[in-house]
Amino acid sequence: MNIDINELKKGELVLIDNELYSVTYSLYSASRGVLNIKIDKQLGVVKYLDYSLEGKISQVSFNSSSGEAKLFKEYDFDKEGNIVKEIDNDKGYTICWQEAIEICKKLIGERELRKYNIKDFALRRADLNDRPNDTPLWIVRPIARKEDGSVYENNLQDKYYKHNKGDLYYYIDGTTGKSKKKIMKWTLSTNDQL
Repeated sequence: MNIDINELKKGELVLIDNELYSVTYSLYSASRGVLNIKIDKQLGVVKYLDYSLEGKISQVSFNSSSGEAKLFKEYDFDKEGNIVKEIDNDKGYTICWQEAIEICKKLIGERELRKYNIKDFALRRADLNDRPNDTPLWIVRPIARKEDGSVYENNLQDKYYKHNKGDLYYYIDGTTGKSKKKIMKWTLSTNDQL
């Protein structure tokens, strides 16, 4: 598939946007290249593909769609398309992101999931590539939705937030699955959480 750079200079090019997938292209800058974003809405995974202006792939990475967790492996490529760097974002974890969410769902319970219309979860985790001495840790925050499926504009409207008297986060050990919940804001350091 060929993408016209001049079309991208006008703004984002949306190829697909339905309830299952979203595929867009956008221009970083006139000198940097093109970003292709593929979102699997059912799975909750975003795939980023970076291309040079010549159309050569330069990087591939994955994130959770709700949150900041880097997932799977990411790759950097040279100008010939050879892998020059590989980062394993799952290194040190035996509990994957889907298992962390399932543990969180079990702790919340079916009744509460239905009552507060919780279908999405924001994810963060300790990046053991950047901080190898940290504990493998998932931080999972349930996202309550309005009856129409939209997100609350602020915490004062969020029934789940009011019910818990604050943001509820589940800390899940990335190797054992051991968990505990905390009502608090995001933390930067993951050591000594469990």
